[in-house]
Amino acid sequence: MKYFNHGVTQILLGILFFLCSMAGVAQTQLFSGELSAGGFTGTAEYRFRVIEGDSIPEGSFLMYKSNLNALLKEKDSFFSFSGTFNEGYPEGFWKFQFGEFSSNQASQVVGYQYRVNASGIQHDAFGNLSRGKPDGDWSYKISKIENSEVAQELFSSKISFDRGIPQKSFQIENDSTTLVGRFLRDGFAHDIWEVYSDVSSDPSEIWYFTNGLLEKIEKITPSGNLVLEVFDTSAQSYKSKALDESYLKIVKWYIQKQQAELDPESMRMYRLLRQNSKYYQSINNFFNDLGKSQFMPGFKVRLPFYPLDSLENTQLSAITEAYRSSTKMSEELLKNPQLELLARSNGEASFYLAIAKQLQDDFLVPLGVFNAFYDQQIIEFLPRNALTSQIWANGLPEKQIQVSTGTGSFTSWDLQSSPDYARQPVDVANIQKMAEYAAKSFDSISNGLSEWVKKAQKQQQFLKLDEQLVQQTQILENTVDTLRTASRLDINNALNGILETKEIVLKRYSEMPESDEKLEYGQETLICLKNLVELALAVGKLPEQELTIKEAYQDSFWNPFTATIMDEDIKKRITSAHKDVVIPYVLELVAAPMECKDVTSMTNLLGAIQKRILELRDESTKKLERKLRKEQDPQIILELLGIPSNTKTAEQ
Repeated sequence: MKYFNHGVTQILLGILFFLCSMAGVAQTQLFSGELSAGGFTGTAEYRFRVIEGDSIPEGSFLMYKSNLNALLKEKDSFFSFSGTFNEGYPEGFWKFQFGEFSSNQASQVVGYQYRVNASGIQHDAFGNLSRGKPDGDWSYKISKIENSEVAQELFSSKISFDRGIPQKSFQIENDSTTLVGRFLRDGFAHDIWEVYSDVSSDPSEIWYFTNGLLEKIEKITPSGNLVLEVFDTSAQSYKSKALDESYLKIVKWYIQKQQAELDPESMRMYRLLRQNSKYYQSINNFFNDLGKSQFMPGFKVRLPFYPLDSLENTQLSAITEAYRSSTKMSEELLKNPQLELLARSNGEASFYLAIAKQLQDDFLVPLGVFNAFYDQQIIEFLPRNALTSQIWANGLPEKQIQVSTGTGSFTSWDLQSSPDYARQPVDVANIQKMAEYAAKSFDSISNGLSEWVKKAQKQQQFLKLDEQLVQQTQILENTVDTLRTASRLDINNALNGILETKEIVLKRYSEMPESDEKLEYGQETLICLKNLVELALAVGKLPEQELTIKEAYQDSFWNPFTATIMDEDIKKRITSAHKDVVIPYVLELVAAPMECKDVTSMTNLLGAIQKRILELRDESTKKLERKLRKEQDPQIILELLGIPSNTKTAEQ
């Protein structure tokens, strides 16, 4: 019994293992089709596993796109990405190729293949990844291709990583500049980073790092060396961050604090680092759309850190809210052409807009510069006093604003209901009060101009509506002109009736005084004109639809007397009722002026008639045909045919 239980246990465990394995296999599926990721769209082939409703790529991956016809006609945007996923992470060797080629259309036969020369730009990136992070040597290269050969290397980046952390020395270069530098084992920038140009063997820029801290920059020029001290080496606190776009903006601020006329973005080191980060980000975007990745250069740096306390965070949030509110109101006032015209003839409106313009220039422009550092989350890496002193060198703007009256005198604006703020010191508390004063001033100006603003907005609405009505009227008239036919007086009369309805609703609109009611009626009129176009098209289709019905209601039979196959009309009472009673009746309704609410119903009625008549072709209709034998009332015929009556026909 003991051995028997042991054997049963082994069998049950085996079955359980098999079922679990099968369940795992069932979750793995093959994808083969179109895929979009990281801004690329092409054909992809890979396996994936469904876990808690998410598709997790697993195993080998291939995605590609190329189009020979596009290449021969004009140009082709191509790409080919290949690698492997493990548990959703990019793993192992990956290769990326993409770019844009054109061709001179000249071809030659080599062996059994046609070869076409291509010219353009090609990006190549390859290397290994570990759990979504670059691992080992990674290379990114951009080449200029001419006639299928590399004519010039436009960019090259070679960096070694240890599970996402950059190591040792690296090199980044473009067509005119080379950057060389090195990292510590923990990925922090260290020692001398130098930039060389193609025209000299001596460096043109040198950045001096110590354990991630950029201490100074030396720029070599023909007129002498410019040395810029960057970060404080004796700050109370430091924080590490990535050498990314935000870091470069911080460096830019420190440089321009010393040399306002120097544009850091023109410095070659700055451009190469930004360029390299941009290309790595494009691959990271692709991976993030598919799975899990941290594919970024991972350059680490240290900076002086000036943390915000809870009060400052609250104040800065209030500044952001006031700035955004003020900016919105400023744009509504200063970019309103109707108010601008009004200000030329109305002194009060002119005064309000002059104040708004001065608030924009003196308050919002510098406030926007300050707020950008907070929005970009870099304000804690800048000494607050130095930052505010740079933006407001002469203190915060005066609360009382004076504008010229044009006659040599000035008129003042001072929002007494708003609390005062001190021009000095320029600290976060005073900046908050100043920002809220600007927002309340814009709000007061908007209220003062509200009636004019509403009137201007309404005028703009009417101008736009009138333009749309004219455009839609032209579409309707052109449509009717193309549908007229010399052989059908009844159709022409119906089309004329549509135009008459159009004239009635437009005349009613034009005679209304400007008001909210007119605006609402104008919108209804616009819809009515569009519906009239649909009705005109439905009327214009009638000859074609009648031919379709005629062909549908014919049967072929063998005539033994002539030994030929002949066509015979069937269910003539139905087709006669349709052609001789129903359609003439509906066209008479359309020819008479109608209300806009009936236009769509009339269009639907024509569609319902056509649909129902074609359905009756294959139904048993003997009883119906007997009832139609002497019936000439179109309403009764519609009821017999099972066609719902619309509003206008019911009223008739």
